[in-house]
Amino acid sequence: MNVSRTCYIAWLLVLLLGHSSDERNYTPAKTHKEAHGTIGTEQAAETVQLAALRDIYLTAESMPKGDLLEGITVTSGDRSRQFDWATVTNPIYSPRLYAVDLNADANDEIIVILTIGTGTGVLEEDIHVLDAMLNEILVEDPVAWIEQQTTNKIISSDNQISVQLDVQGTRVENVYNRSDAGSWNEALGFGSIVKYDVKGQQITARVSAQASPTVFVGDLEVTYTSSGFVLRCGLIQFADFDEERNG
Repeated sequence: MNVSRTCYIAWLLVLLLGHSSDERNYTPAKTHKEAHGTIGTEQAAETVQLAALRDIYLTAESMPKGDLLEGITVTSGDRSRQFDWATVTNPIYSPRLYAVDLNADANDEIIVILTIGTGTGVLEEDIHVLDAMLNEILVEDPVAWIEQQTTNKIISSDNQISVQLDVQGTRVENVYNRSDAGSWNEALGFGSIVKYDVKGQQITARVSAQASPTVFVGDLEVTYTSSGFVLRCGLIQFADFDEERNG
């Protein structure tokens, strides 16, 4: 074998071995999409802030479903949790956020009050209470409690309508002209207006008593007490609308 042929073979072997080594170690550069994340449906849903208190934030998915915002998330410090709650989009009824020690354990509970229904003669709020770990605490239904703890009658006579309401041993009686409403209920209705509030270290619910589509007798205020991992309904107090206006 002559020298030139030997050199050619050696050069060819070096070239082949070098090409094989490059293939084993080659890693293609990331595309723009791979390096910076997929653009489009894989992006996280945008959110809107609904309320804030200290280091507690309430957010929701920014795309409403009808007139409701859903996908509500509570963030407290380094903890965050999404809940299957909803609230109306109308800013007049913005969510309310409180941090209060309801059970005297030296730790604040997080209280979230949302509005889930509005309209003529309708205002329905929803309440949620969380502990420091963002676990939800059961809140009893004030409407069910009122229906258990009260009795009532609507009595029609000539041109007058008499409404009797017995609340935990106390009787309330109001008299109306028949012409005050186009029609009257057979009994008081509860639940078309439900509002919550926080007074000191206690939660209260105000539920309106409705004698006709247009006549509300007054409000029944329910005070909650803490019992383990449940907030229970307790004392019910009646306030008619004249007392509320003068108070």
